[in-house]
Amino acid sequence: MVRIARRSAESHEHNGRCRPYVSKFLAKEFEKASECQIRRSTNDSYEATLSGVSHRVSLTERTCTCQKWQICGIPCEHAYGVMIDRKFEFEYYVCFWFRTPMWRRNYTEGLVPQRGHAYWPSTNLPNVHRPPSPPQPGRKKGKECKKDKKRKKGPNESPSKKAPKKLKRIMHCGMCGEASHNSRFHSKKKSSKQISE
Repeated sequence: MVRIARRSAESHEHNGRCRPYVSKFLAKEFEKASECQIRRSTNDSYEATLSGVSHRVSLTERTCTCQKWQICGIPCEHAYGVMIDRKFEFEYYVCFWFRTPMWRRNYTEGLVPQRGHAYWPSTNLPNVHRPPSPPQPGRKKGKECKKDKKRKKGPNESPSKKAPKKLKRIMHCGMCGEASHNSRFHSKKKSSKQISE
């Protein structure tokens, strides 16, 4: 509410034909617009060349082939270059949504201040509460996941017996065949046996 009142005062104090945003927007495009090479054609159309790329600009239809003018309503760098070359005022070619009267009209009817909730009318209906939050994706905390659930056993499986534990693989030496070591440590085992003998 305070922001709307501040913007309303700002719009009524402004004396220009267009909003300050338009002049800031075109100030950024002034450098490129001044570099455009302009060639006049018939039917109030122009050819604007910038960085080797040409675009067709029509001031009467307010169009440019780069489509930027039609999309945002403010003349693009090509159309602005034509206006600089022909010494036209850019304010006449800006969309009416960016004009100062429309800006003032947006903020004429602001938010109306309301009385406190003590003065609100009461009803016999139940109070309105916040709806429950929607379920979030991912694993639910406190609930069993698929891994925690027991697997259903088949008809030929015992319900109480567990599966036998798998025996670990016994390592054997590839040179002598003993189970106490592998081929990597064969020479160390052999030398330790000779020293002990």
